[in-house]
Amino acid sequence: MTANTQPLQMHPAPESVTRKGKSAGFAVANVDGNVDVRTPLSKRYAHVPGKHLPSLCRKLGVKFAPALVGIKGTRKDGDSPVIDGVVVSARVAERVREGIAERACAAAKKAEAKETREALRAQREAEAARREYEERWAELARQHGWVQRVPRAGSNRVGPDLLAEPPLELNTAEEWARLGYSVSGEPAGLHIRPGRPAPLYHRSRASVTPRAKSRQPAEQLWRTWRQQYPTDLLAATKALQAANKLVKIVPDWRVFSHEIYSIKDTFIRRWLSPHLVSGRVSRVETSQWWGGESRTLYEHHFLVDGHEVCFHSYERPAKLDETPGANLRQYGFRWTLAEIPDLRWHELLRLLRWVLQHVLTDATKVPPSAAR
Repeated sequence: MTANTQPLQMHPAPESVTRKGKSAGFAVANVDGNVDVRTPLSKRYAHVPGKHLPSLCRKLGVKFAPALVGIKGTRKDGDSPVIDGVVVSARVAERVREGIAERACAAAKKAEAKETREALRAQREAEAARREYEERWAELARQHGWVQRVPRAGSNRVGPDLLAEPPLELNTAEEWARLGYSVSGEPAGLHIRPGRPAPLYHRSRASVTPRAKSRQPAEQLWRTWRQQYPTDLLAATKALQAANKLVKIVPDWRVFSHEIYSIKDTFIRRWLSPHLVSGRVSRVETSQWWGGESRTLYEHHFLVDGHEVCFHSYERPAKLDETPGANLRQYGFRWTLAEIPDLRWHELLRLLRWVLQHVLTDATKVPPSAAR
C-alpha cells in the first residue's frame, strides 16, 4: 500500500475512507486511512507517538487513525508509509497516554515476575546440581584422603577436613590455566564453592606442565604492563609482587626462585629503600644448609606512589620497628581468579629481566619527601 501525499482534508467529512478496517469514522484520514502529521494538525486532533497503539485504542474504545510521519523506499521499487503512533481527538489524547503508561507498567511487572520465576528455577536447578556434584566429589575425597578448600570469605563449613587457606600450590585447573599451565592426572583436593565444587591439583601430585611460551618481546610486554600504572617504579614493583607470589606456586619454582629473590633484593636495595615506611623482624632462621649459621628474615613496608607494598627479605631495612613482623610458614595470600595477573609466569620473569637492564636506573629513585 502506498501513501497518498495529497493535502489533508481538515474540514469535517461525513465518513472517512477506510481500508482493511482502519480508523473507521475518522474525519481527517486520507484515502489510505492515515493522517499525515508532517503538516500541522487542527487543534481538534493530537498526535500520540508510540508502538502498538491501534490495539490499545480499540481496547479503550477511542477512534484513531495511524500517524504518517514519512515515506520510505523509492518510486522505482515502490514506496511505503512510515507510521509512528496514532492521531486521536484532542479530548481523549490524555486518556490514550495514560493507557500507554499503564500498559508499560503492566509489561514491566510481567517481565519482573517472569525474571523472578526463571531465577528461582535456575537457583533450584543449580542447588540440586551442586548437591549431587558435591556428594560425588566428597565421596572421592574420602576415598583418596584429599583436603578440601573453602573460599577465603564467607563459608562457615570449616572442619578437620576443610582447609580455609591450603597451600598456594594447590589450585583448580582453571586457576592453573590462568597461570599458564596445563594439568592432568589425579586431583589432590576439592574446592567447595557456590555452584559446583572443583577438583584441586597439586604441583607435585599432578602433571602440571607449562603451556607454549609467549613469543612477544619483553619490551612489548613491559609497554602493555606499564599502561596500568602512573610511574615506572610502581609498575615494576607490582610486577615484582606478582612474580614473588607466583614463584611460590609454579612447579618449576626451584629453578627460578633464586633469580626472583635476587631481583627482589636488588629492588629493595637500589630503588625501594627511599620509600621505606617501616621494617620489622619476622624471624631468625637456623639451618644445616647454611652450616648451622642463623639469618634474619625482615618484613619491609614501602609506600610507592601512594600504594602500600610489603616484601619479606633477608636484606636488613634501614630502620626497624619494635613491632614484630608476621612469622608464617608461607607468605602471600591466595589470588582469586580475577586477581591473577594477565601475564603468565615466564612473561613476568622476562619482563623483570628487561626492566632491570633498560628501565630502572639511579634516576628512578625518589627521595622520601618527594615520594610523599
